[in-house]
Amino acid sequence: MQEKKALRKKMIELRESMSSDRVYGLSAKIAHNLLQLDEIKNANSFFIYASKGNEVYTHDLIKTFLNRGKMVSLPKILNEEIMMACRLENWSDLMLGKYNIICPTKNYFLEELEVSIVPCLALTKKGERLGRGKGYYDRFLQKHPEVLAIALAYDYQIVPYISVEKEDKRMDLIITESRIIRCK
Repeated sequence: MQEKKALRKKMIELRESMSSDRVYGLSAKIAHNLLQLDEIKNANSFFIYASKGNEVYTHDLIKTFLNRGKMVSLPKILNEEIMMACRLENWSDLMLGKYNIICPTKNYFLEELEVSIVPCLALTKKGERLGRGKGYYDRFLQKHPEVLAIALAYDYQIVPYISVEKEDKRMDLIITESRIIRCK
């Protein structure tokens, strides 16, 4: 547990030390790599986290998917136990939800989910990620094992080892500014 805390602290410090220009520049490269994937080109429904702070910037990706007529849903925490994928109909239908996470204003739940996209703090090449263990995301995806799980990360966030718990969802793909890692 101390190991996870130390890694989390180090990664947050590195991420927060990045300038806005660097975040947007690297994020644009990551988005470009993501949009080249056949899995993305062929998918119609996306579950994506709206980034905050210096996470890999996802707002432009969300707008791109909406402009292409794709079904886009964002997480919405309904109570301490449940997170749902709420469909976003247009960019103006957003609000700050629990933990200052941007989410849709309406509870229009998306039934069909093909791809999940989430900015991550740290990952291994095997797709193990620095999760919170039994967190909202892990519990949500356990209910949807068919969903392709894609992590967005900066190159420096790929680490050799992470202590994971059995509940931590392993990612299928990792997209960074310089590479695409297929984890399975």
